[in-house]
Amino acid sequence: MLATSALLPLWFLFFSGFSLPLGLPPLPEDPVIGRVAPEECLGYVSWAGTATPDAKSANQTEQLLAEPEVQKLLSAIDSAIGAGIEKSTHGVENTKDVYSLVKTLLTRPAAVFLSKVEVTPHGPPNFEGGAIVNLAEKTTSVGDSLERIEKLMPPDTVEKVELAGVSFHRIKSAGMPPITWGLHGKYLIVGLGDGAVEGILKRAKGQPPAWLTAVRKRLPVERQSNMIYINVKQVVAQFAPLGGPKVPRVLDAIGLGNVNYLASVTGLDGKRTVARTLIATDGQPQGVFHLAAAKPLSAADLSPIPRDATIAAAGRLDANAALELLLAQIEKIDPAARANVTQGMGKIAKELGIDVQQDLLKPLGDVWCVYNSPAEGGLLVTGLTGVVQVRDHDRLQATLDKLTAPYRDSVEPSAAKEEIADRDMHNSLTPRLIPRIRKTVFGGQTIYHFELRDAPLAPAWCLTEKELIASTFPQNIKSYLTRGKDFQSLAAVPDVAHALEGRTVALNYCDMRKVAEFAYPLLCVGGSLISSKLSREGIPLDASLMPSAAAIFPHLQPSIGVVRGTADGIEFESRGTLNGIGVGPVLPTMVLFFVRAPRVQTLQSSAEIQERQRPIKQGRKPISYPYFATKERSDQIRNNYESIQLGMTPEQVKVLLGEPDETQPLFEPNIKNAKQVGNTHWFLIQRKTDKGSVNAKDEKLVRISYDLNGKVTRVDHWGFDERKR
Repeated sequence: MLATSALLPLWFLFFSGFSLPLGLPPLPEDPVIGRVAPEECLGYVSWAGTATPDAKSANQTEQLLAEPEVQKLLSAIDSAIGAGIEKSTHGVENTKDVYSLVKTLLTRPAAVFLSKVEVTPHGPPNFEGGAIVNLAEKTTSVGDSLERIEKLMPPDTVEKVELAGVSFHRIKSAGMPPITWGLHGKYLIVGLGDGAVEGILKRAKGQPPAWLTAVRKRLPVERQSNMIYINVKQVVAQFAPLGGPKVPRVLDAIGLGNVNYLASVTGLDGKRTVARTLIATDGQPQGVFHLAAAKPLSAADLSPIPRDATIAAAGRLDANAALELLLAQIEKIDPAARANVTQGMGKIAKELGIDVQQDLLKPLGDVWCVYNSPAEGGLLVTGLTGVVQVRDHDRLQATLDKLTAPYRDSVEPSAAKEEIADRDMHNSLTPRLIPRIRKTVFGGQTIYHFELRDAPLAPAWCLTEKELIASTFPQNIKSYLTRGKDFQSLAAVPDVAHALEGRTVALNYCDMRKVAEFAYPLLCVGGSLISSKLSREGIPLDASLMPSAAAIFPHLQPSIGVVRGTADGIEFESRGTLNGIGVGPVLPTMVLFFVRAPRVQTLQSSAEIQERQRPIKQGRKPISYPYFATKERSDQIRNNYESIQLGMTPEQVKVLLGEPDETQPLFEPNIKNAKQVGNTHWFLIQRKTDKGSVNAKDEKLVRISYDLNGKVTRVDHWGFDERKR
């Protein structure tokens, strides 16, 4: 039971769907995007592009995104990411183009597909696929960015080809399929493999493939944001044999043997975000997926969960049948493996004196519930309580008695033993590893709990005639046992009642407003810490940008996720204000946090990489690591490097910065066999090691570049903020 509680966060993650945090709110559908994928397709991903949120929309997710405070935060994160990348890459010319291009590609309507993968015994695999992006007003700027990036490639790498009267660019590399790209009207088209672009241009004038039309009909979403499709049947048929004779057996045991495809569609409905995912099968799900074919949940099955639950989950699972199914699948893979598992279970039975299946699993029912209720004393997770129905009370009671036998003396010890135990517990220098079990009679029921030394929890359980109840504290069980006639279960919530319609075998619920009321202060603390850290790295992201509670809380609707066993497979569905946004707002902040200079691997030009690999000549004196310049030396470099002017000589630089710590040759950029074009002088403030990654070196320095005539051509610095003297 406690293990079920511990897995609750994973359960919520599982229910959240397989969606991408793209296209919210979505732009109007572009029909061309849906036509380019071929009928024979291994994988497909599309997103609708991101529209400007409408504050007058009835959809709470869109209203939240339209809040001025939220927009200001997203804009600041975008600017800070750009500044952080530029700083960490020391202003490398193509960095801005790459970031701007990626941002455009992710916020405009687009589709990416893979149509064929051929694995040959000799040589690299052969791929065919493509992508299309509706650039609209961004067409010219994207074209300019692509041209600038292309100029950074080695000569003769890219050739121009004409397809359908339009000029395209193509990279051909030995042993790899050609990559072709170009602008066709307002679309960026990319093809992988011979004939890929021609196929996209032809299909763009036709109709969507039958499989895409079927997915949209099967998983309708009012305003679609993105779609994911994987042709599981084709992938398994093509690649399973490559893994040897055991791989097909493993896939069958998992349940992939009769799976046709996996599809996920995300978007907005009238009030919230919706994510719908289908594992489509031929007939009933097989393997472990067969667990989804259980009897549907009813409103009565949710009776243990209070209506005010902050988080809750319920599911139908016959534990003994599930174990039998698991053992059967293990036997399919390897009969000896089942024998080993059975033998291990026999050893457990011998040591504990119980048969795991007959004495522990069979007496349990098949409906499991977990929840946290503020009204019953829970604070988000401290009130986690699990309830499972019981089929055979007497047998389960006997089993629990055997399992607690090692602690029997501590359940009801004599007064003398109690006094000695207390004295030993508090006076011993070594914590007592064996927990004490306390027994409490309450409301005609017996509650047991573990007393663990210096532990913040008191795990408790109670076995009634019909239920086994377990919780983090005995007080939660007391609240459960004293519920009055006015008690209402979670099934009384209209959205939950609606979610139970159909063949729902599992359900999760999260009251986002209540969770936010608990988590928001912690989020402010975390935001302040991140802001302070980034500011020290010269990346401005003010802690005050965190939107106020007044801007967030009114839009938060409960999140509900379900699993349904259907006639054509297993369906997952989730609805809520933040569903589908997922980690979207978190990812930019994480990216920003980790691209900060100088503690990450930076994007350097090939010349810089080549330069750092050349033998280094020591300057003033040999350097021992870790190296930290004296305050006088550090101040000299920090305060004077901005006075270096282009055209200065090394002697003039030495007057300002002193002798360099290192000198290195400077080579032509982006050329394999580059010629030396100058030299660089390095003035170190800090370097923790001379080997390893950029993270490990953690450098702070100034680098002066000279041409072959000894004239300054460039001044670079990294690892410190020029504003901090």
